Amino acid sequence: MTVVALYGSPHRRGFSSALHDILLERLASSGWTIRRVYAYDESIAPCTDCGFCRDRFECVHRDAMESLYGPLCDAGAITVSSPVYFSSFPGQLKNLIDRCQVVWEKNRRSGGMPARKRGYLILTSGRSYPNVFSPSIIVARHFFNTMNCAFDEGEYFLLPDTEGMAGPPPESASRLEEMAVKFGQSPPDIPCRSL
Repeated sequence: MTVVALYGSPHRRGFSSALHDILLERLASSGWTIRRVYAYDESIAPCTDCGFCRDRFECVHRDAMESLYGPLCDAGAITVSSPVYFSSFPGQLKNLIDRCQVVWEKNRRSGGMPARKRGYLILTSGRSYPNVFSPSIIVARHFFNTMNCAFDEGEYFLLPDTEGMAGPPPESASRLEEMAVKFGQSPPDIPCRSL
């Protein structure tokens, strides 16, 4: 089984990326194949709501997304990590997610969905304030539902107040280890959450 791991941070050694790497190391040791996608390394134009994908499984933009649609649809799991910028995902990750409108339109036309897979989210924030992660979680919910991911928002890894920390807290590894074990359970049996 393959995990497509989407990194939203522009910093490969940032908090969210480091936590993501811990999870992926555990999954790889359990036999998962990992495909890492660093959003800031990809040339992905924003969605312009042009309507091009309403009738075909392709986008008017010819860029890095062309090589990502197939792996995203075929993966056994999709994991997303990101810092929070202005209470939401950084722009380049949001571009990638928005461009999955192509998949949403395909599902609408065919009445079918990509194969059921698992979804997991890791978020970090330099500060802590009420609902700091809520906007990102809502966007992730739309994305995971579009990709037919089984996900449990109660199990997401959310780490606020990272400013001043030297690195992820020591208990992070054990929490992510538990999540990796749950990924091995099949079939994904968590129902889609309504928007």
